[in-house]
Amino acid sequence: MVLTRVVPVVVEVAADTARQGFAFRHQVRFLRVRDDLDPQSVVGP
Repeated sequence: MVLTRVVPVVVEVAADTARQGFAFRHQVRFLRVRDDLDPQSVVGP
């Protein structure tokens, strides 16, 4: 087993609220990397 460390980054995505069960009905789109934000400062849902 190989351990690969990754550097966390903050990204901005676009998604609509249409869901089917537990999945989004439409694709989530990548918009940009947010270099101005620290991953430790972002609060999750």
